[in-house]
This record gives sequence, structure tokens and C-alpha cells, in this order.
Amino acid sequence: MTRSTVPEFDVAERIPTGKSTSGTDNDAMVEEAIAEVSLLLGRILFGGVLTLMGLNHFFDIDSMTEYTASKGVPFPKLAVVVGGVMMVAGGLSIILEVYPLVGASILVVFLAGSTPFVHDFWNHEKGDEHLNYEMLNFFKNIALLGTALVFVSLSAEDW
Repeated sequence: MTRSTVPEFDVAERIPTGKSTSGTDNDAMVEEAIAEVSLLLGRILFGGVLTLMGLNHFFDIDSMTEYTASKGVPFPKLAVVVGGVMMVAGGLSIILEVYPLVGASILVVFLAGSTPFVHDFWNHEKGDEHLNYEMLNFFKNIALLGTALVFVSLSAEDW
């Protein structure tokens, strides 16, 4: 093989940019559309679940208050109402894209503040009927907290 048969290429073309690898405008548009639809569906699912969870605080206020009191939370009925308002406001904020930084931050405060006190699975003995319930809800809330933190981060960008 002689030197003239070696394929030529521009080194700059091989540097990954994070953009479409095919280089066509159509592919970039498809990738952008997928990202936009994914964000919209994520907002609806995440915000919707938290909104429904918050509404449940009001629909089932007596048993929620009793449960909260059993955890030693002061002013349990007020805590249930405030928690419900925070979840509904934060969830709707994410869904409707209205002050998303505020809404996501409210959810972070609620989830970080309430989860370790209310779903304290480590205070239950092995074999306790409430252990699995508390553990499941603790880790669910940690996942929701992580998602709320992602939405805090995303709020710096236009949705």
C-alpha cells in the first residue's frame, strides 16, 4: 500500500460532541423530539404521583393524622395538611411548568425532611409487620427525592 491510498480524515470530525452522530438535521430533530417528549412524560408522571399522594393527605386525613402521631410528629394534623399542600403544590408546579425551581425545591424540602422521621424502618425489629412497609416507603421516597433534585437541576434550563 502506498502513501496515496491511505484514507484521509479530519481529526476534528472524530471528537465526540454529544450531538447527533449521523450529522443530519433530521436525526438531531428526532433526538430533540424524543428528549422533549421524555421530559414531558416524566413531568406528568412524577408530578402526577406527588399530586395524588398529596391529595390523599386530605382524602384520608384522619388515618394519616393517626399514623403521623404514632411517629411522634408534633402537631400531626397540621403536619399532614402542610405535607399535603407541599406535595400538591410541588407536583402541579412540575406538571404545569409554573415556577418549577420553587416547586421542585418544595418537594426536596418535604421529602428530605419527612422521610427519615416517618419511614424509619431501622427502628423496627426483624419480623415486625411494619418493617417492609416502612422500608419500601423509605426507598420510594428516596427515589422521589432524587428525581426532585434532578428537576431542581433542570429548572436552570427552559423546558
